[in-house]
Amino acid sequence: MCIRDSSHSMTGAQLGHMAMPMPMYFYWTTETWFLFESWYTSPNDALYFVLGLIGVFLLAFFHQFLNSYRLSIPTRHHKTTTGSYPLLSGESSDGEKQATSFSSAWAILLFAAHCVLSALAMLLLMTFNGWVIIAVTLGQALGFALFGLKAERSRIAPTHLRS
Repeated sequence: MCIRDSSHSMTGAQLGHMAMPMPMYFYWTTETWFLFESWYTSPNDALYFVLGLIGVFLLAFFHQFLNSYRLSIPTRHHKTTTGSYPLLSGESSDGEKQATSFSSAWAILLFAAHCVLSALAMLLLMTFNGWVIIAVTLGQALGFALFGLKAERSRIAPTHLRS
């Protein structure tokens, strides 16, 4: 038997800045905050809710694209014949060092973007809205199916089995 006790949920008055109660259970209504206070849909805004779900789906889809792209970039941090790393030791020519520095900066930027999108996807899941959770899951799954499977197979499969 499940008894719902509203005394355990934090209301906006208790938090001091939000007027909508923050449910700590899964719910299936169109009333939700997606990520920002301004991105709120009321029960009467079904169109904005669907547009929000499309945005959530695209964010999750792009997250998988970015992750697959990031992992597909060949790394330039290979050891030289002397056993040192050229970026750190300065053994490479100026042009190669500049290309390696740019490659490293690009990889760091892509990783930072990947981290931000991962955090946003996690925060969307923490809304506990079932429709938002489905949109995130479908976006991640479709993005992985289109972009991640090939990268995953090439990382796992032996070189003679790669297609």
